[in-house]
This record gives sequence, structure tokens and C-alpha cells, in this order.
Amino acid sequence: MMIKKVWKYGWQMVLMAVVVFFVGRCANPVTPGGGPRDTQPPTVLGSVPENQAVFFNKKSIVLHFDEFVKIKSPDQQVLISPPLEKKPEYRLRGKSLIIDLKSELEPNTTYTIFFGNAIVDLAEDNPLTNYSYVFSTGAYIDSMAIAGQVLMAFNRQPVEDVFVMLYPPHIDTVPADSLPMLVRPLYVAKTNKQGQFLLANLRNEPYRIFALKDLNSNYLFDQPDEEIAFIDSLLMPEAIKHVHFSNTASTDTLDADSIFAERPIADTLGADSIFAERLIVDTLVVDTIAGDTFLTDSVSVRHDQAFYILAMFKQVDSTLRIASVESFYPPRFQINFTAPATDPHLRVLRGTSEPDWNIMQTSRYNDTIVWWVTDTTIDSLHLEVSNRDEVLDTLLLAFAPPDKKPARRSRGDEEQERPERIGISANVKGRKLDLGKPLVLSMDAPLARFDFSRTMLVEGADTLGVAPFVALDSIKLKFQLQHPLKEDMQYQITFSDSILYSIYGLTNDSLGFTFSTGSPREYGNIMLNVNLDSAATSYIIQLLDAKERVLREFYLTESQKLQMDFLKPDTYLIKAIADRWPNRRWDTGVYTEGRQPERVYYFPDELIIRANWDIEKAWKLP
Repeated sequence: MMIKKVWKYGWQMVLMAVVVFFVGRCANPVTPGGGPRDTQPPTVLGSVPENQAVFFNKKSIVLHFDEFVKIKSPDQQVLISPPLEKKPEYRLRGKSLIIDLKSELEPNTTYTIFFGNAIVDLAEDNPLTNYSYVFSTGAYIDSMAIAGQVLMAFNRQPVEDVFVMLYPPHIDTVPADSLPMLVRPLYVAKTNKQGQFLLANLRNEPYRIFALKDLNSNYLFDQPDEEIAFIDSLLMPEAIKHVHFSNTASTDTLDADSIFAERPIADTLGADSIFAERLIVDTLVVDTIAGDTFLTDSVSVRHDQAFYILAMFKQVDSTLRIASVESFYPPRFQINFTAPATDPHLRVLRGTSEPDWNIMQTSRYNDTIVWWVTDTTIDSLHLEVSNRDEVLDTLLLAFAPPDKKPARRSRGDEEQERPERIGISANVKGRKLDLGKPLVLSMDAPLARFDFSRTMLVEGADTLGVAPFVALDSIKLKFQLQHPLKEDMQYQITFSDSILYSIYGLTNDSLGFTFSTGSPREYGNIMLNVNLDSAATSYIIQLLDAKERVLREFYLTESQKLQMDFLKPDTYLIKAIADRWPNRRWDTGVYTEGRQPERVYYFPDELIIRANWDIEKAWKLP
């Protein structure tokens, strides 16, 4: 009887234990279902010890959050400065993250733990970005700091969410210029929407600075497509107590009232050092030393403190390679190179035995080349591509005509299809040619022969005779009308049939088109007086539209007055490129050579052009 009673209650106890076990498992935090998607990162409610603690002697740090969190890839994301001998361990307990320190801490030292994007919420992986925990084993927190802004070198636009990193001046086992490639930084910060950064709680010693758009989240410059910025001098931090970053993006302008200055920073590394920009700013007012360390919109610089501008760029691989290849029909192909191809050659391995089977068309900088295949019977080519006798690659190209859907015909309709004709376009919009521009005709393929003597030009009511066209390029793809066009005038040009023949044997029908020129009253003009301080530097001056497309370009070796006439009513920008490496183009930087990208300046004001309106401006460049 006793045995039955024990069995009766025993299985009930076992069942209850199983139920309690599964209920307990169901009580674990999980992602809630339904409702709007959570897009907010977790918030730090507090920490033990508190952030910015002094006389720190604990073995663990506890961070309390407003929601359940998890930590992702701490070995890659979390940086501790100065580095610890042993990596800490990370544990989660409820809504808290516990960091167990496994190394002995140095006395009288300020430590910074930068979490990167390691802390995310449990529900949606929203990262808590740019959070740092700071403590000191001594009586005070290091209060030195470096503040600044990262701008794209080519257009001076702020760069958001890039790392700005500090390194010691020297590491015995690593060359100085290899530090960003081989060593994780001592200190790191991330830029805000205006590209501004604050590296705080620094020791009072010189540093190397480097900015990185880190594509693989390892704090190393180890990817060819990663964008970088650097200053080639050592920087000394300053005692920055209050900083405020404005919500407006900085622009780089140079005029009589310019607040940008170039001067050496500290311990310059060589006579050819390109000094960093230092922006001297007014005192502003938000205290960021106490409390949790974030970079939002605020950081503070006194009137006499430096605000460093870093110019971000992507290095161009100087090794000549084929970047991409495209083939088209009628047969032609385009090769895009990683650098200018100074002496390109093709050797046919299979496909044709004709010696003159192509016409070569090069881009302005020889980094893109199109080969027009003159024999339309060629449907494929096997080629060896070389430059200066160095073989770059072999290519197998196919040229296939696009599939054409047959046109619908009435039964019994035996009308032959219209033969394909050469394509011609002109730089005319809405039958109107902007005043000051010549008429240019563009063919869809190079011409093998042409006869413009069978054309007719009419100006208003006057028949002027043959339309005088001349080729603008060696492959006869573009032709310009060599006749001075009058303002506010209507023109008509007629072409007889079969006067233009492309390399593919296509010709033209009889055709005619009309266009008119504008009146000076429809346009505005800009007179820009450019004053160059130094004759040692030449400048490329560009007139840009609001989308920064180049409309006109000038090359200056000395001070000069530039006349920009017949501009449509619109908003314009003016840009200057200091052509330090005189090749009439903007050059990016090369970090391994310590070479900064060429400096770019923008005229301080947007220029708003109205019809029948003149603007005169002066611009002083260094």
C-alpha cells in the first residue's frame, strides 16, 4: 500500500518538475512579435562603477540598459586603450552587460573602452554606436582631446560614420607608415552627420591620426576600396573642456576673411610634410567630460584651440590592370583600365587576319579605350591586350546583333523593310542652341567618308550655301559647324542623301533640321577676378551647376579675369583645384608615399544667375 502511495505522488512530482522546467524556459527573453518595428538603439541607464570613475580597482564593470541586449563580435568591435594584456570576458545578465577584466591594470592610468557597434538590442540588432566607458586607476581622468572634421577631398562634403583613430608616434617592430595597416589604434572615435569628431580622455603626448571608412570592421586599412584620410605630422592634444559642433556642414572657402589656416602641428616628419588644416573656432558651451561619453552634436573648442580638417580619399591603384570589358553591336568593345594606358596594343589570337580591323578611340586620360571593329562579319575575337610590351590579359569577345521582333504586316504586304541608316544627333535641345555654343553633330559610329559639299545652310531668310563642317576628332565621330552664329536667329541645314558613310557601310537619307539661337537678354554673365598668391601653383577653375556637373573649365598659371557669358538663369558653384602635380586634373592621395590629395576650394557663395543680369566677383587663392 505504501509503495502504491509513493508511486502515485512520485509521478505527479516528476510531471510538475517537467512543467516548471518548460515554463521556466518560456520565461527567457525573446523578440516580441507584432507591432511597429523597433528602430531605437538601447540606452545606458547607468553603470557600476559609474562612467568616468577614478581610483578604479574593480575586476568587473556592469552596464545597465533599458532593454535586453546582446554583444556581437567583441574581439573585432571593442577597443580598449591602453591595450590590455588579456582580453576581457563579456557576460549578459538580465538587461545588463558584465565586462570581466582579466588583466592587471596599470596605476595612475586612464582607460577607455570603445564599443564600436558591438552592443545591440535583442529584438532588432539596433547598435548603440559611439559609446565609450572611461575610468582611471588614479586620482583623475586624462582630459586632453583632439577635435576636428572629416571632409571628402574632392568635394569638401562631410563624411559620416567613419573612424578617426590615433596611434603612438613609433612602434619598434612596425614602420610608422604601416601602423594603420598592421596595428589596431590606441584611441578611436566616429564622425557624426557633419563629419565632426572628438577624441577625448587622451594622455598628453603626440599622436598620429588616421581616418578610415572601415569596410570589414576590423579597424585596419586592409581593403583597396577603403577610403582614408591622414595628417602627415604628429598632433598634440589640447585641454578641451567644452566643445559644440554646429548642425551645419563646414565648407572650405578662401577669401580675405577665411578662418582656415595651414601651419605645422607638432614634430613634423619631413621637409615635404603637407600641413593639416587647423580651423580656429569660437568658444562654445557643452560639457562632455562628465557622464557617459558620446559624440552627438556637441564638443567644445576655445578660441585658440585647433580644429583639424582631414581630407578623405580613395587611393588609386597605380598598377595598370583591366578593370572591366564591354562589347557591343555593331561590333565594338570598350576596355576600362585601372590607370592610364600609355601605349596599348592588341594582338589577335583568333577572329580575323586583317591588319586594319579596328579604329581606336581614347578617353581624355587614356583610362578608357573603345575599339571600333570595322569588319561587321566578325562575330568574335580572341585578343591579347598589352601596354608597353607588358601583357595585361587575354580576352574572348562576342558580337551578337540584338534580337529584333518582326514588325506586324498586312497579309500580302511585300513592302521591303526600310534599310538601317546612320544615326546623327546634335547638341540642340528643343530646337534651341544656347548662345555662345557652336553646333556639333555626333555620329553613332566613325565615318569612313563624307561629302559636306552637298549640304545647304539657311540663316533667317538668307541662303548662305554649303554648311561648313569640320571634324573635331581623328576618328571622325564629331563635326562642328564652322560658321559664326548670330543671336536670336533661326537656322536650317539640309543634307542630301548618301553623303555620309560610316565604317559599317551605313549612310544617310535626305534630311533637314532647324534650330534657333537665344537672345542675350535670356542669359546672365559672371566676371570672376582670380588672384593667385603664388605663381608656383597652377589652378583648375570649374563652373559647376547645382549638381556639381562641370559646365566650363579654365586653367590658370597666373592671376586672371575669367569671363563666363551666356549662362542660363540658375544656381552655379565655382570650384578651384590646386594642380600640385601639374596634369590638368584632380589627383587623389597616396598614403604610402605620404602624398595628400590635391587641395580643393569652393567659392564662398552660390551664384544665382538671372536673365539679363551680370555678376562680378573677386577670389583670392593661395
